Amino acid sequence: EKPLLGLLSSLPVRGGYNPETGQSTLPWAIINQIETLFDIRDLTTDITSEALAFGTDINTLLLIHPKNLSESVQYAIEQFVFAGGQLLVFLDPFAEADNNGYGPDGFNRASELPLLEQWGMSFNNTLFVADDQYALTVGSSNQLTTRHLALLGIDQRGLSQSDVVSRDIDTVNLGFSGFIASKPDDNMSFHPLLQTSKSAASLTTTQILEIR
Repeated sequence: EKPLLGLLSSLPVRGGYNPETGQSTLPWAIINQIETLFDIRDLTTDITSEALAFGTDINTLLLIHPKNLSESVQYAIEQFVFAGGQLLVFLDPFAEADNNGYGPDGFNRASELPLLEQWGMSFNNTLFVADDQYALTVGSSNQLTTRHLALLGIDQRGLSQSDVVSRDIDTVNLGFSGFIASKPDDNMSFHPLLQTSKSAASLTTTQILEIR
């Protein structure tokens, strides 16, 4: 019997209906991979403290691009973690798959998880990383190649070699990636698996259209 994984996502990672094309969409490839190891319970439309009671069914919760979470949902997540539950979170300052993310100002594709501040971490969802050391070479419209500072290929220089999760990976490619920083907190251990170089800088997401 496979272990049960709770899933909460604002993106149609398990497939759905695309109103722009009028067609159904398939589950994301990563979800198909996860389902080889876990049974998935989708909590997107039904997440309560009871549904997330640690030790009942779900011991691990996967959050993908959380947005507009109610206070009750955030409380349920916090209590789940405090009880010993495992939480895996994917945050993005500019989720290109978020087709519902355009607001009046043109940008509303950022993840939101205020709980991070209470847990000693900061995520500024208006910023993304540019890094000259890890910039990937891409083609341009004039058939020339250029190094794109926001499309990154982080190699082993930026990957933790002390953690089993990352030490055997050669390269991780990222596009318009955000970043998480730790706050001074004696009660929390912070172990980054990926890090930028000394040649990195943060830019605002409103600058993305200028460099794409």
